[in-house]
Amino acid sequence: MSKKKIYSKHLVKGRFYIHNDKYGGHPSLLYKKNDRKNLYFVIIFTSKNGPKRTRLKHSIEPAKVKQSFVHNNPSVVTRRDLGTKELQGLKVNKDDKPLIKSIGNKK
Repeated sequence: MSKKKIYSKHLVKGRFYIHNDKYGGHPSLLYKKNDRKNLYFVIIFTSKNGPKRTRLKHSIEPAKVKQSFVHNNPSVVTRRDLGTKELQGLKVNKDDKPLIKSIGNKK
């Protein structure tokens, strides 16, 4: 009897990873995970405005002056929808943290 492999040992809560979907890749913040059920709860950020998105006060990329937007609802994805490498240099400003926390509490 072999042990079941856990592929998510490299994913850490509170870090940014790339979320791949049919529209391309977007930076996403992993805020909750369930390795046994292969469920990962992420908050997705983007650089384009659209429906069901909220504008952040500060960009998540400090080097760029572009505005950042966040999806209003968190997404539940599987392991294969997330990239394996952690995105470096991204952070949420302290002015935007209450908004991110309220989005994370929706599910």
